[in-house]
Amino acid sequence: SNVWYYGHKDKTGKIWLGGDQGVTCFKPPLFKINNIPPPIYINRVKVLEKDIPRNRLHQLDYKQNYFRFDFAGLCFSAPQSIKYKYKLHDIDTGWKETTDSSIYFPYLPSGEYRFSVKAVNNDGVESTEPAEISFRILPPFWKTWWFQVLVLLAAISLPSTLLVWRHKRAREKADMEAKNDQLVMAQRMELMATLQPERFTI
Repeated sequence: SNVWYYGHKDKTGKIWLGGDQGVTCFKPPLFKINNIPPPIYINRVKVLEKDIPRNRLHQLDYKQNYFRFDFAGLCFSAPQSIKYKYKLHDIDTGWKETTDSSIYFPYLPSGEYRFSVKAVNNDGVESTEPAEISFRILPPFWKTWWFQVLVLLAAISLPSTLLVWRHKRAREKADMEAKNDQLVMAQRMELMATLQPERFTI
C-alpha cells in the first residue's frame, strides 16, 4: 500500500499527494457527497434475551427489565461506514453515538420509556426521522399506589385496633376471674353445707 508523506492543494483546487510510490493528483469535486439521509429501522427487541413482540411492550413485569434493541440503517454507498445515534428518553440527557447495531439497557427501573435511534452515513448526514419504540415496566406490587394506601390505612387503624384488642382481652380476663371467684365461692358453700350437719351430730 502507498504511504503518503506530503499533500498540497494548488490554485485550481487539485490536491497533490506525495508518497513512497510517487505523486498522485486528484480533484475533490470528483468525490460526490452522499446527501441522502439513511433510513433507520428497529429490527428486534429482546427482553432477558427473548424476542418480545411490540404489542407486549406496553405492560412488562418489573423483573423484565433487561433490554436489547437491534436496529439497522441503510446506506448503499458505504454501508460499512454507517454510524448510529441513540437515546433512551428520561434516562439519557443527550444523544449517544455508536458503531454497533445493538444496544443494551440492563436493569431499568419501573416506568414509561421511549427509545429513539438515528443512522448517520459516511458524510455525516442523519436520518430525517428516528426510529422509535415505547415500552412500560410495571412496578412491583409494594410500590403501587393502592398498596401504599393500604399500608397507610393499616398504620392509621393499627393503634385503634390494638386498643380495642387490649380492651377485649382485659374484659375477657375480668370475666374469667369473676367466673373463677364464683366457682370458688360455690365450692366453699358446698363444702360448708356438707360439714355443717356433722357439727351437731351426738
